[in-house]
Amino acid sequence: MKNLLLTITALFIFTINSAKAGSTDVGHVTFVSFTAKVSNGVVSVTWSTSSEVNNDRFEVERSTDGKNWERVGEVLGNGNTNSKIDYSFDDHNAELSKTVYYRLEQFDFSGRGHLTDIREVSKQASKHNVVKHINTMFENQITLNMISISKLNLKLVALDGQTIYTEQNVSVKDDQTLTIENLGHLPAGMYILYIDTNDGNTSSYKLLKNNL
Repeated sequence: MKNLLLTITALFIFTINSAKAGSTDVGHVTFVSFTAKVSNGVVSVTWSTSSEVNNDRFEVERSTDGKNWERVGEVLGNGNTNSKIDYSFDDHNAELSKTVYYRLEQFDFSGRGHLTDIREVSKQASKHNVVKHINTMFENQITLNMISISKLNLKLVALDGQTIYTEQNVSVKDDQTLTIENLGHLPAGMYILYIDTNDGNTSSYKLLKNNL
């Protein structure tokens, strides 16, 4: 069993305000939907179009104040089409301890950009979820920001059910980070981390192991 470095912080679940009413034209692209939502610490940004003209790409932008934006991803468009197209982008690095905003910038082949409306991912306190943020993709270690609880049990398992790590009655303090280290030897693939708390709640998180 590998050593664990413990840290913990406060906890939140997130909901989204995603007003959408009919189709919206942005540049030469007609949007039929645009949403963002959180699952297991990852923000999934999804959108659909019903028509595209000279559509080169979409850039996904994120902000924590609704004013200053950073580009976090890019998805190629479909040029010219009158068919419904579904798009998605997963943001694994959002700072979910605060409200996060998303927008898209659509670019045509001449390089002109057109901005969409903004979608807001807001936080909501919860006593049932124990993790505020977790790196769902890892190479050598898993890091969790968590709510303060006195004791917890950890178990990391492979998809075939094999237990990789287990730790019982781990004591934690306020505003710390829990780190599971020395995972570089594990084969690439999907793993599940189970967290049991002393109040009877169990949370599970799907994690993807990458090897360089």
